[in-house]
Amino acid sequence: MAVKRAFSSGFFVLSLVLIGPYQISPAEEMKVTKPERVGMSSERLDRIGIVMRKLIDEEKIPGTVTLAARKGKVVHFEANGLRDVERGLPMQTDTIFRLYSQTVILHTWQDNPSINHCSFSLRIS
Repeated sequence: MAVKRAFSSGFFVLSLVLIGPYQISPAEEMKVTKPERVGMSSERLDRIGIVMRKLIDEEKIPGTVTLAARKGKVVHFEANGLRDVERGLPMQTDTIFRLYSQTVILHTWQDNPSINHCSFSLRIS
């Protein structure tokens, strides 16, 4: 037991020594730009909101927050629907979601005929 505790303590101290030189800095604010400036279409991005509102109207989902960015710049950031159905609270762009299974999101994207025509690239590093 003492050996295990010493090993754990040693590992913790070693990790602090290795991480110590690196400073933790706040995230940078993402810049917003017009879609056309980065080679995207405003008209096509507007379709995202239309599709999301349709899914909300059909009561398939209570609400969404969608964001699209290209070349490090946000071109679409929108909240639709409700974040709390029982209390009628509207979705906001800073709403925090509890996501327990990331694969569900990918399957939803893939299996939804209204959005699966979009090209989608996923890089896992």
